[in-house]
Amino acid sequence: MWRLRWNVLIHLSRLGMSYECFAPDKLQTEVIDHITGDKLNETRGKISRLKDFKIGDFCALTIPGGFGAAKNLSNFGNAFSKCEVDGDVARFIMEFHAASKPIG
Repeated sequence: MWRLRWNVLIHLSRLGMSYECFAPDKLQTEVIDHITGDKLNETRGKISRLKDFKIGDFCALTIPGGFGAAKNLSNFGNAFSKCEVDGDVARFIMEFHAASKPIG
């Protein structure tokens, strides 16, 4: 997931766009580099708390996917069809939707 995230951020930078990364304020489930199989414990760059997010500061939302996102932004990794999205993540997405701002 971090490779996809960094690819997105690199391309936004090349377009002259600024960005900010957010995450829920909770422990992550295990994070794995699927190329090497190694567990990743490294945080790259500044990550802001999702509960501190303000919709007026942003024009679009992008959420890199993968099973890491499924396990850390919801309980899909364990609950599957009965999964629930993290409350802060749901609010984050719904605010972009209500403001008719692009989500990708």
